[in-house]
Amino acid sequence: MRTPIAAFAITAALCFLVFAGLAEAQTADCDTAQSTPEINACLEAQLQISDDALNDAYQLARREIDAADWLDGETREDWKIALRDAQRLWIQYRDADCMDTVPYEWGGGTGTTSGILICLITKTDTRTEELRARYETN
Repeated sequence: MRTPIAAFAITAALCFLVFAGLAEAQTADCDTAQSTPEINACLEAQLQISDDALNDAYQLARREIDAADWLDGETREDWKIALRDAQRLWIQYRDADCMDTVPYEWGGGTGTTSGILICLITKTDTRTEELRARYETN
């Protein structure tokens, strides 16, 4: 069980590394990034792209539910609420799995932030594909 002090230390270290990486984002060439801050800045940019794609897939799912003319309006709204609730729980799972367990897997080393970001990107991309597969009719 993680102590409150350990949890704070991990969170503070992650925030510091992410914000330090943001300064590198201005100059990082992701094709040649080698330093930890450069790599993290590139991963942060990729996470934003992945998160935007997930948001697009979620909106697609909502539009597909709205287009389900074989359902009455109340059922469509209930479906959208169920999807929203599932998505919120999925985000909690993703964040807990990546941000709470990965630091232990990396032993708190310098690659921890990269490990967390890669975990977030991988899970986000997988969820995006799941939503597209379930809701895309084209």
